[in-house]
Amino acid sequence: MTALVSSPFKPLPERLGRFVVGATLARGGMARIHVGRSDDGEVVALKVIDPSLEHSAEFVSLFLDEGRVLSAIDHPNVVQTVEVGFDGAHYIAMELLRGHTLLETWEAIQRGKARMSWQLAAWVCARLAAGVQAGHDLQDSEGRGMRVIHRDVNPANVFLTFPGGVKLIDFGLAKSHGQRSKSSPGVVKGKLPYLAPEQAHNEHFDQRVDIFSIGVTLWECLTMRRLFRRDTDVLTLRAVQLAEVPDPRADAPDLPDDLLAVLARALATYPKDRYGAARTLGHDLDTVLERHGFLEGSQALAQYLSEVFPGDAREQESRAGRPRSMPDPDEVTCIQPTPTGAVFAPRRSSRRLPEAVRDEATAESMPEVTATLAASDPAALERETLPPERPKGVAAAPREEPTSRALVTAVVSAVAVALMVWAVSKLLVP
Repeated sequence: MTALVSSPFKPLPERLGRFVVGATLARGGMARIHVGRSDDGEVVALKVIDPSLEHSAEFVSLFLDEGRVLSAIDHPNVVQTVEVGFDGAHYIAMELLRGHTLLETWEAIQRGKARMSWQLAAWVCARLAAGVQAGHDLQDSEGRGMRVIHRDVNPANVFLTFPGGVKLIDFGLAKSHGQRSKSSPGVVKGKLPYLAPEQAHNEHFDQRVDIFSIGVTLWECLTMRRLFRRDTDVLTLRAVQLAEVPDPRADAPDLPDDLLAVLARALATYPKDRYGAARTLGHDLDTVLERHGFLEGSQALAQYLSEVFPGDAREQESRAGRPRSMPDPDEVTCIQPTPTGAVFAPRRSSRRLPEAVRDEATAESMPEVTATLAASDPAALERETLPPERPKGVAAAPREEPTSRALVTAVVSAVAVALMVWAVSKLLVP
């Protein structure tokens, strides 16, 4: 179960390696991002493991695995790593990116009831495919393939820079040959709405799951709607398993046939029908763009971001130069997730209790509460009913930041989710 650990505040060291720790830029469930500045003026982003997780061998292993993969990749569409080390805290020093994630951009566009052009969406996803391929091609020092699978390709992990670049970030859930961390049997890591069907069915998977995730991201950028996201994890999981993809022309009638053919192949339900390599997907997207005369993608993206986020480039530049601030009050009491658990994914042909699937957090920044779920009342499961799906075009209610009461509610809801999923497995699996 998720535990609340109340302990005296343990501030980060003033320096990590050769970098002075500066202002906080972002904070997530496993780590936080600070500005780092060396004595010779080099400015970086310092990703630091959360102090509450430093004692957890699994989370430290995940963090070190991410650093190992990132430091081995040198590609313009993957965030560049400067240094990985430990100096009172585990940290990864990376290039400091200025811009917004694709998720933030998508949400800003949606709030303005606007749309990203299909050309720009396809260009961004072609660059994303190139970054994914760089991970897939990675070799160790002896020339052996590391068989990297990102497993967390989604709009929150795609960064769009103000100069017009596209960067794949956050390899925290990446699977690779020789990694320190090991997933428990039956546990699948990733964000539910961006899993491939074979992951949702708890079956064997390979690098083609990343290609499916790129396809989901592209579909959502073209339509400005969520493809598989539903009101509950149960319904989301079932939508991924069914993998029913509506025609995007219902929302974007101007999409050309050749783009739709590429999209359909990326979103093929069965891996054998999907693209075998991310580079082929990226090549086909670029071919479509060239055929339709779209050649200046980087310039178009830079212009688009300046229109969607006017003034943000200057504000981010100013923020990077601010001194480190005092810790927030909520850092004294921190959430310590257990290494295992989440929701259950029914197998296609089994009546056993479904095995666990981990949803690290949804791309919509849901509170990151991980709980180990168990179905304790089979009779009650038979009485469970699924809530109706949200009508198209109706957004989900905004989620509040976790508080002590919200955390209790979240854990109770998580148990309910487990019961519902177990019921679904009994009803739907022959």
